Amino acid sequence: MTRVLHIIPDDGIGGVELAARFAAERANGSIRLLFLDGEPTDPVARMEHAVYARGRPGGLKTALFALAEARRMKPDVIVFSLWKTWLAFLLIRFFGPPARLVVFLHLAESRHAVDAIVTAVNRRLADAVWADSMQTLRSRIGRDADSPKARAISFVLHRPDGQVRTVPAPRLIYWGRIKQQKRIDRAVRLVAGLAPGHPDVSLTLIGPDGGKQAEIRQLADTLGVADRVHFEGPKDFDEIAAMAASHSLFIQLSDFEGMAMASVEAMQLGLVPVVTPVGEVARYCRDGENAVIFREEGQAVRDVDALLRDPARFAALSAAAIAEWRNAPMYDEDFMAAARSLAGKDA
Repeated sequence: MTRVLHIIPDDGIGGVELAARFAAERANGSIRLLFLDGEPTDPVARMEHAVYARGRPGGLKTALFALAEARRMKPDVIVFSLWKTWLAFLLIRFFGPPARLVVFLHLAESRHAVDAIVTAVNRRLADAVWADSMQTLRSRIGRDADSPKARAISFVLHRPDGQVRTVPAPRLIYWGRIKQQKRIDRAVRLVAGLAPGHPDVSLTLIGPDGGKQAEIRQLADTLGVADRVHFEGPKDFDEIAAMAASHSLFIQLSDFEGMAMASVEAMQLGLVPVVTPVGEVARYCRDGENAVIFREEGQAVRDVDALLRDPARFAALSAAAIAEWRNAPMYDEDFMAAARSLAGKDA
């Protein structure tokens, strides 16, 4: 059995954490998660396959904790997600067990200069560089994306039964953090632009406040659509899927993304995505084929309005969205296949 230690800055509901927990829960004990910060919301379920350093990600205390855990576990492969694991990586690289080390990239661009610098150093010392998509690899490591050292991992976590939308309704939904990167303000402005022609237009926002919720509420009030924008808080995927069944459009107008797991999940459910062409989204969301591409507010209002008035075309886009992911490999399977290959245990 190939044993993997996956080190992550903190626990939460982001795509990195959700995918990691999903894989660990299905790995029959071969994956151990180490969160440098955070607390298990369900100690019995989480601690079965995870350990928490309970310190500052990127700090010496948590890095030393990670080194001790790596020495104790002696895994075949150690995976480091996101830039705040940089010091843990360096300590384990030089003082840890003889494991194969992986730098795992999850965004198509660096968050800031420190991210760019430590990622550049660590990936050169790593045995492999994985990413949530080929676009992330190409954006972050250039021509090295085509080297044997680099690998894109599928970020499909679910196989829901998608429902083709044949009677489109002006009901938009988003799930993820309510934070600056996600540009929820653009979604609210789109709702305001659609309101004159679609009096029943609405926007459902699912996810925790990442610092922008009060600002979004104020914007909705200023634009006169406060009663059309609904904040539902965090939900698990089953709850999201149940709520999405009464919606027609998924909206994610981020400034930058990697794979954008929520967009993938929405397409699998049959929602037509309205998205900015960033990260890997630009590859799998194709304007007029399975998605509406947002280039600027006026254009997006016109395109969504026209689509809502054409049920046959809307149904075709919904069906194409579902078909896009029908044969994609699951994350846990792809992750472990990559780990076995790196450890030389393909069989």
